[in-house]
Amino acid sequence: MSEGTALEKVTVKAGGERGWPRPSGLLAVWLALSAVACSGEEAEFPKAVADGVLQLAELAKDDFKECSGLVASRQFPGVLWTHNDGQDRRLFAIDRRGVKLAKFELNRVFLWDFEDLAIDDQHRLYLADIGNNLEARPHLTVHRVPEPDPNQANRTLIPETSWTLKFPGKGFDAEALFVWREYGYLISKSNKDKKGILYRWPLAGGRSIVLEEIGKLEVKSPITGADLSPDGRKLGLVATDGAYVIDVTGPIEAVIKPEAFHLKLKPGQIEGCAFAPDGLLAVAESRELFLFHAPPFIPAATD
Repeated sequence: MSEGTALEKVTVKAGGERGWPRPSGLLAVWLALSAVACSGEEAEFPKAVADGVLQLAELAKDDFKECSGLVASRQFPGVLWTHNDGQDRRLFAIDRRGVKLAKFELNRVFLWDFEDLAIDDQHRLYLADIGNNLEARPHLTVHRVPEPDPNQANRTLIPETSWTLKFPGKGFDAEALFVWREYGYLISKSNKDKKGILYRWPLAGGRSIVLEEIGKLEVKSPITGADLSPDGRKLGLVATDGAYVIDVTGPIEAVIKPEAFHLKLKPGQIEGCAFAPDGLLAVAESRELFLFHAPPFIPAATD
């Protein structure tokens, strides 16, 4: 489906101010739409691929060469934002069928290795240029843009703020970002059987800042994506061996202590995740879109 065709058929309306948009029957509509294949062929989704895991769609290979970050809009019902790994500056709006709703281009920045997305309650997107496979970068970078309306005519995005994030010691690779209140958080991508480390920086603390190390997470698989539920009570993680969730019972920094609930899935490397009302959505670099719907992944309902 071409971008123009998708926009002629799909009109996205803004929702509430906090949490997810709440039009009546949204969850039922999302699940029903998931039964339609994004390619227009005979419906084959959703389908169970593991206990507690559904595959909802497969994204179009023309646009997605290596899927990476994922985040769910909190003002446009049913809209997910995603992108390709690497130096590709395009940002895509899709739905849970994998249908492309819009495409935007990030301007006036150079991307070294675009790895993840995050969102806040002010409807702003955070674009994480944090990949550092060879550990040769002198710093990492995160850009913030106002969340665009998928129906708007202007398809250019220009960062309103960018942070240069310096290492507190030796450089590291990272693929996971989330934001909560006044802080941004990164998680290092560890080698196999080593734990990822949680770092943070103050969003109001200047544009060039040294990351603060918080501690190691109780996850030994290399972490490739993260999302925090809108109420801040669940931290979702994806890794090379599936998805994890940690219940947050105190300050965010306390997530380094408890063990995570884990569901294994290895169709390919999962790269990004985003909470939805019915579980944790996840996208693999090989373009599959999944839903982890076991009870621990389901956030509390928002008012």
